[in-house]
Amino acid sequence: MPEIQKLDEQVAIVTGAAQGIGRGIALVLAGAGARVVIGDIQDASGTVQEIRAAGGQAISILADISKPHDDKALVNLALTEYERLDILVNNAAIDAPDGNAWSLSDAEWEQTIAVNLSGVFYCSKAARWVSGTSLHLTGGTQRGSSVL
Repeated sequence: MPEIQKLDEQVAIVTGAAQGIGRGIALVLAGAGARVVIGDIQDASGTVQEIRAAGGQAISILADISKPHDDKALVNLALTEYERLDILVNNAAIDAPDGNAWSLSDAEWEQTIAVNLSGVFYCSKAARWVSGTSLHLTGGTQRGSSVL
């Protein structure tokens, strides 16, 4: 197994980390030394407690990432609590209902696009100019910042 890069003192936002893959990402980042800020439509206190129990730092906020105001609040929480933002993991997503795309109602389609596409855009946009650091969606970085 490869060695995990040390992320001491870096601040990472992880969306959708109340459970599943997002929870796993948050735990790995915290294990590497990052301070983790979680935004999720579900209560992420279990993930926060697990990180803290292992000696890490984490906070969470209830946030619907399809809403630009919630994304700004998530970024502001990171800045208020930790005074920086280094990593953004756009993990939050919803599964489309069973069946094919043609059988989705307009409301189901719009909700899926709002979370899975617009949410990534809005959260990235909210984080883009933090502390003068431009975060790039292309995977390129400046001053060590990353968008995943």
